[in-house]
Amino acid sequence: MTVDDRYADTGLPVLNIRGSTRLVTQFVLHDRVDVNHVRWLRERFAPPPGYTGVVTTLHLRRTVLLHRCAAGGRTTGICALADVGGVLDRPVEVVEVDDGTDLRLRAVEPGALLLVDLRTAPEDDLRRAEEWFADGVAEVLARGARLVVLLSGRESRAFLAAHGELCVDVGTPGPEHVLMAHLSADGLTGHLPRVLGSPAVRAALHGAAPRDVARFARTVLRVGVDRAGPADPDERLDHVLSAHRHWSDLLAREFDGCTTDDHRRALLLSLALFDGGRSCVVHRAEQVLLGITGSADPCSNPLLGRAFADRVTEIDGVVVEGQRARFARRDYAASVLHHVWSRFPQLRDPLVEWIGTVALDERAALDRAEQAGLAVRFLDLCAAGGSARPVLDVAARWVRTDPSLAAGLLDAAAVDDRIGGEVRRGLLRWARQPDLDGRLADAVARVCGGDLGRVHPELALVRLGHLAEHDDPRVARHVAAAAGEVARAPAALPLVLGKAVAWLRDGSERQWLAGARVLCAITGAGGPAEHLPGRLRLVVVSGWNALLSGPDRVLVTAAVRERLVQAIDPVARARVLEALVAAALGDVDLLDLLGMTADRWRGDPAVVRDLLARLDRAHPASIRAAGGALVLR
Repeated sequence: MTVDDRYADTGLPVLNIRGSTRLVTQFVLHDRVDVNHVRWLRERFAPPPGYTGVVTTLHLRRTVLLHRCAAGGRTTGICALADVGGVLDRPVEVVEVDDGTDLRLRAVEPGALLLVDLRTAPEDDLRRAEEWFADGVAEVLARGARLVVLLSGRESRAFLAAHGELCVDVGTPGPEHVLMAHLSADGLTGHLPRVLGSPAVRAALHGAAPRDVARFARTVLRVGVDRAGPADPDERLDHVLSAHRHWSDLLAREFDGCTTDDHRRALLLSLALFDGGRSCVVHRAEQVLLGITGSADPCSNPLLGRAFADRVTEIDGVVVEGQRARFARRDYAASVLHHVWSRFPQLRDPLVEWIGTVALDERAALDRAEQAGLAVRFLDLCAAGGSARPVLDVAARWVRTDPSLAAGLLDAAAVDDRIGGEVRRGLLRWARQPDLDGRLADAVARVCGGDLGRVHPELALVRLGHLAEHDDPRVARHVAAAAGEVARAPAALPLVLGKAVAWLRDGSERQWLAGARVLCAITGAGGPAEHLPGRLRLVVVSGWNALLSGPDRVLVTAAVRERLVQAIDPVARARVLEALVAAALGDVDLLDLLGMTADRWRGDPAVVRDLLARLDRAHPASIRAAGGALVLR
């Protein structure tokens, strides 16, 4: 089993670009953290100071508010919910309060474990969340749910005064405890004495955040199973420390020391960006970077220049295999990029321009796998430095030439736990622009229907709702398709249905159009909502009533005809036709609309006869004549 195999089921985000898949080694927490993820987190959890108070308050009051929990707050809340439950057999629902999040619309199952994150909530949404906590949380708790709230530090004085007894301050666990938890969970208990007893390790991790300690533990694991690594345990530990420090001592000599050799620096960066790549791609990348930075060619006659392969082998630690070159040291390629990004801020803009250019350079002619690898390294570089803006800028540039590459980058960035919040806010700003470039609007919709929709379905739907207001009516089709993808997850289906009905009932004309398409898609034949439990059927009836009452007669007629086509199947006929009639809610105009549409439909006569008979029985005049009353089942 490889290291990547061991982490393959832990929620690591994947960058998908037309079938090309690359792994980004960064853990992501979903809106619904399943049992395997909860167990994985709990096994590696180091309880922070104040954790006993968290568990006690949650056990006694079923609710706890975590104060001052910037580092590892979500993991603390998830593990507390699991510990109080006693058995790690239930998923945890995570709600990140964002622009447009309405906690009142959130369906909470009996006995649910719920974590609400207010730390990045905009002010208006924060106030609405406080109102929900005051008025609606009792209903949630009455259903046997348990609730952890991560406070932002910007809550109102009235809120804190009213609920102060539920607040618990949470500290940060010591680095040694985090390291012990991770190494023990990964079966590396035998390494603990050597690792924890090393003065160099203690110095490297002194004051480190839990995230950085976890990264160190992953490096210990990966070096420990690397057969090509050093055999001596002390050398292995030195290797781990160097990799954890991004090989800074070596790069201070290899890069910083080349103050007069810009071509060597450009070659080192090109090898790092395309680690293991084709030599022709590395060479072209070097040329592009030299052109962007304005470096002069030392030899105007290429016939007099040195062999490129000789220059490559002069770089310390490079292994040449055929027409490809790679670094032998673990994580060295990422370390080169990280070193230059962090120590040479004057090179950040040129690096961003370089990466954005070379990805689509015709002479470089990258294939899909090479483009995906470049996008992953670029995302990791920006995320490690906490910079989302370059990702958004490059994606907006790529979308003009290669929308799939742009969407793949945004898809992975939107769920990255380092810069995902800022990327999602960027997507929201774009979605709110009614004149947004159509290609970029399409990319945003694809992201919402991709990883963002699977990881944060509610946030994706908020962005799709704004995107539906786009000036180009074709964007509504992309919105409907994306919402349909989100609805394929059973846990997200109620959210999508609720949002579609809200667009139909209370939205603009364009949102109505998107809502109609969503409702038709997910309730149609083979759609995720074709067969629903009783409580959701009423939501569908409400949605179809709003659809039938809508302004676009052409779309309404087309939607009804699609349902009639579904009814050709004798098994589905009664259910489909009954739902259509029920959606009219006894409204004469809507019943007549259904009747006229059926009359003009040139389909199965048996379906038409059945529907007309049902309409006759449901018509108010028929009900009055029979002395009965319309009953909605």
